[in-house]
Amino acid sequence: MEYPGKAASEDVRERLATVRSALPADILDPTISRFDPASVPMLSFAIADRSGKLSPDQLRLLAEKSIKPRIERVPGVAAFTLSGGLERELQVDLSLDRMRAHSIPVQQVVGAIKAENLSVPAGRVTDGKSEELLRTTGECRNVEEIGLVQIARPPLPPVYLRDLASISTGFKERRTISRVDGVDSVVASVQKHSGTNTVQVAEAVKRELGAMESERPDLALALATDLSVFTRNATVDLLISLVVGA
Repeated sequence: MEYPGKAASEDVRERLATVRSALPADILDPTISRFDPASVPMLSFAIADRSGKLSPDQLRLLAEKSIKPRIERVPGVAAFTLSGGLERELQVDLSLDRMRAHSIPVQQVVGAIKAENLSVPAGRVTDGKSEELLRTTGECRNVEEIGLVQIARPPLPPVYLRDLASISTGFKERRTISRVDGVDSVVASVQKHSGTNTVQVAEAVKRELGAMESERPDLALALATDLSVFTRNATVDLLISLVVGA
């Protein structure tokens, strides 16, 4: 009989609470989380540039703008995440002297940037068998746009971000490095919707990858992990056991 995951996690918390006083006082409290198989990527693959013409940031941008939307449109795909490569960002270096001169705290600056730099879902459009997701883009795209973010508003004299900081373009700190045959790559992970067929979704994703490789022979799309292989083999073993057992 299946035991509810929420009830199981509560039981574990209660048991830990009874022995917490016996544990060292300076340790961090134990973290309890429920495992969801659907949260594990069913498939991951590396994206590399065979031609050697793309820089790490260009490769990352290509994956975000061209590959990600196509994989996300595959039926059954829930999420597509990227790691590796170089990711561009707008860097804001606040001037303490300028902020003091305008009597503006850091929290006010951070709040204004967050409020003016949003991208929110705007529904979806269905055309026959295809479906497109819509977003209302409000993110700052360049130095000039983010510099015009208003920090102080009326009745105070207007103060803009460019009045308080030096703004430039750069790259996020690189925390992971991935390579295929010694060449820099970007790794993509694909998760499926809960309740969908792992083998069917994985096959559909692989067909889309094959189509993209045909269109872009300069790109290498190399599978790294594929949980559908395990699922398929387990199914075959089960069928063999049923036949032999019968």
